[in-house]
Amino acid sequence: MVRYGNRWGLVQVGVYNMGFVQASMHTWEMLRRVELEPIIDRDLTGSFCFFCGMAGGAICTLVAGTWTFVVHRSYATEVSIYAFLIGYFMCRIGMAWQQSCVAAYYVAYSESPENPRLDPTILFRIQEFQRRGV
Repeated sequence: MVRYGNRWGLVQVGVYNMGFVQASMHTWEMLRRVELEPIIDRDLTGSFCFFCGMAGGAICTLVAGTWTFVVHRSYATEVSIYAFLIGYFMCRIGMAWQQSCVAAYYVAYSESPENPRLDPTILFRIQEFQRRGV
């Protein structure tokens, strides 16, 4: 499934105007060729974005639920649920920018690992995983 549909393929869809499946397959092969799989497997960007969305939803629930409980007690549950959903999705949309930047950086590295504009962080991580035998 990852081979035929992945978020890293979206970078090539936008840059090279490829179809989604073709771009996903091409991108996944590039990532495997430069041995980025261990780094991608340990990438916490998606989890971080999810937890930021949950925190945003929780804050919105606290604020809206408290205010509604004081003003219109009978609507507090519904408003709290709506506030959570709105807060979660607003934060998640805001965090998608960071997640797409990380995906674009991985794709840029896999297209040209020797590019002097890219810092050596990914190369250091790959070498570290190779030393550990991961």
